[in-house]
Amino acid sequence: MALRSLSKKKKFPGVDIDKAHKLERICKCGNTYTKFNSLINKCVKCLIVKGKQIVAKETKKAYREQKEKLKTIKDYREELKKALHLYVRMRDKKAGHTCICCDRPLAGAAVGGAFDAGHFRPVSTAPHLRFDERNIHAQTKYCNKWKGGRYFEYEKGLRKRIGDQAVDELKADETPRKYCIDELKALRDKYRVMTKALKWNKTEEAA
Repeated sequence: MALRSLSKKKKFPGVDIDKAHKLERICKCGNTYTKFNSLINKCVKCLIVKGKQIVAKETKKAYREQKEKLKTIKDYREELKKALHLYVRMRDKKAGHTCICCDRPLAGAAVGGAFDAGHFRPVSTAPHLRFDERNIHAQTKYCNKWKGGRYFEYEKGLRKRIGDQAVDELKADETPRKYCIDELKALRDKYRVMTKALKWNKTEEAA
């Protein structure tokens, strides 16, 4: 035993083999490592994997930041549109609404699925209302795409849902809206948060 300890000390000069043995730990992966200080909590193999993960995470973060810098106002408009339309679909489905035009059930998944977020006053003739919640409601793809939006049926359904005064105000609204990038980002983030809240409430109800 003494000879074995002596041979170890010759092989690893300056290292207290007995102390190192006491500091041996078992890593989550099953390998052993020596915990010389509080910063070491993994084996060499796991430390290498962790290092690669950190590098990949930082690379991804740098890519996102660079991509963000290259975005134009058109990109932010598109992001806001997606966030708002998703929120409208989820809002109306959760509220138990049917299609604003034909009164059919809103079947299919909330993301795309069998129904859209359709505009009462079209973006082509009222671009200032493209991001106005009053002007956007869940609508079957049949009504929205194949029937050109069904303006008169939409108006009838909208009057039942939000009232005559609100619809009249919407029809008379000609106030121009011009959004800067910061405003578009703020609205996009707002609707993303509101959509997450709807998803969270849905999970709570299911539980």
